[in-house]
Amino acid sequence: FIYMMTPSDKDLWRNIGAKIGLDQNVIDEYIGEVTSLVDESEDRLKEYGFKKIAIVSLQEKSAHMAVEHIKKRTGATVTVVSAHVAGNQTKEACAADVILFVWTKNKHSVFRAFDNVRDKVAYVAGTGATSIIRSLEKWTIKKNAAV
Repeated sequence: FIYMMTPSDKDLWRNIGAKIGLDQNVIDEYIGEVTSLVDESEDRLKEYGFKKIAIVSLQEKSAHMAVEHIKKRTGATVTVVSAHVAGNQTKEACAADVILFVWTKNKHSVFRAFDNVRDKVAYVAGTGATSIIRSLEKWTIKKNAAV
């Protein structure tokens, strides 16, 4: 079967394997058996040409950790929206190329601020920095496949 394994997915599996005591060669062998839809010689995040990315989360520590990683990989301006209600922050986020929405760490009133830009919203399943980055990678892969 084919599984969409992003660079962050591979890093996660390598870390898990190392924590449970697997040899690095064994980890690499198992990861290598999984067919990747991502060409590792190029970074899809860099190639996409993002100018502005918004992370919407009340979990600011994780969001700011993700900001640094995403900035490095994309060269984009990355902002964190930590508002409890729709306002200037959410309005500015609507102008981003993609809105990484950490739905478990948000308020419903903030969610409604993005009603008119749902095609730019990438829903983040977890709450940590890695979840935010993985959501961006997967959103980018899907958008590239749609082109």
